[in-house]
Amino acid sequence: MRDEIRLLGRGGGYTDNPARAIDPREEPEAVDRETQRRITLEAAESWPQLTALHEGVRADAPLDRRLARCRRQAKHLGVDVHQPLRLARLAIEGGRSYAHVERRIEAIESLLWPR
Repeated sequence: MRDEIRLLGRGGGYTDNPARAIDPREEPEAVDRETQRRITLEAAESWPQLTALHEGVRADAPLDRRLARCRRQAKHLGVDVHQPLRLARLAIEGGRSYAHVERRIEAIESLLWPR
């Protein structure tokens, strides 16, 4: 009985053709189909909890850190949030309430980290 060949493909996914696989000296060991299915299922099941955890961490951070994180994420994604960031900064400088500034920042975060 022979084990099934499972190689990581050059373009992603798996292949059984060595000519279409990543160089065997660079390729990490592939897992069998059942293990891959189990890992994928566990990741999909934990996704809502991870999302809630990340949202909680973002919401607990001070406003200046949240704004800095928004700037970095926008730059990373290539998303233009100049105007919403400007409005948040003006709200801070204008002495608006904490709740008002937080709503502005939440609006920016919802653009950068959609649910």
